[in-house]
Amino acid sequence: MNIHTSTSLHKLFDIASQNIKDEFNSIKDPFYSPQIVFRNPQIQRWFKIEYAKKFGIAINIESQQIESCISALLDAMNDKIISRADVLFKIFAEMSNLTDGEYFNYINAKEEGRKKRLCSVVSQLADIIYDYPLTFPELWSAWRNGKYYFDDSNKKAKRIEKAQKKLFDSIFSDGVFTGTEELIRRAKNNQSLKKRLNTTIHLFATDDEGVIFHPALIQISSILNINLYLPISYDSGKKHSELEFEKRDLFLIQKVAEAYPDSKVIFNSSDICSSAGNNHFLLSTLEKGRGENTGDRIRFVAAPSIVREVETLANYLFYRFSKDKTLKPHEVGIICTDTIRYADVLKSVFSRRGAEIPFAQVGIARESD
Repeated sequence: MNIHTSTSLHKLFDIASQNIKDEFNSIKDPFYSPQIVFRNPQIQRWFKIEYAKKFGIAINIESQQIESCISALLDAMNDKIISRADVLFKIFAEMSNLTDGEYFNYINAKEEGRKKRLCSVVSQLADIIYDYPLTFPELWSAWRNGKYYFDDSNKKAKRIEKAQKKLFDSIFSDGVFTGTEELIRRAKNNQSLKKRLNTTIHLFATDDEGVIFHPALIQISSILNINLYLPISYDSGKKHSELEFEKRDLFLIQKVAEAYPDSKVIFNSSDICSSAGNNHFLLSTLEKGRGENTGDRIRFVAAPSIVREVETLANYLFYRFSKDKTLKPHEVGIICTDTIRYADVLKSVFSRRGAEIPFAQVGIARESD
């Protein structure tokens, strides 16, 4: 769908909404999520919120994100415990207050009835998870980091709090995943499997929306014995010593520079070199002509902040390796939100230190022109 930003924002929404409505009605698929790309992230964010209010379908992105993340964690352990479809159905079932018996009947129901039911539940999810938190960013921020602080005087907040706790605390509690207990039991007598269960998975994201699934991951890590380090925003001017690193439960991603809004944009190489500062890896990358050179311009594939995030992650990991001799590089996995932006940097930074760390992509569906 092509949308021209020369028209007013509200007129754009009206035009897009009609197209979305027609397409949604013709497809009649509860998993349908429109994908619209704007140059301006603020406009795109506004559109997503409005679609959630009007159609209750934008939440599909987050639902897919949660199930994708779970699937990637399980794949990393080379042992699939439950299918992606079952996870998604379980989310819908929990949000609809279905009993276990109703849940199984629901899955085996006729196609039309199931789709109708899913449409209704998706709308509930959009209202509960997507629409409300973005309207109150301070509450959304607290919830995203696993804290459920809401104003007691706000009746809607109480309903949100209860629904969110039900979604993340019940769905991802022990016993929900078929075969979890059996997997852990086998692990006690299987050194290879036990090693996978203790794999450390590092998750880092490029923006706030990329970390919507923190509470879900926390529950997953407690079930599957995964040591999970999550990124949180922090003041780039504040320094953290190695000793402080050792004390922290969460891994801090250094936000020392703003990432360029579009890594595909062509910049003047002189501007990029000045932005690189004293980052030797970044400067050497430019000197070697990494990317697509066009005269005095280069198609830049890694913004300075991305390189610094990965270098910070590498420093932290190798610090952990030096302190914990039982932790080996091949036992560590990294989950990133965009392999296109991170893959080359991850490979380069770690290969320079003689380590090859596996990584996988998890996050909101990739958006492209």
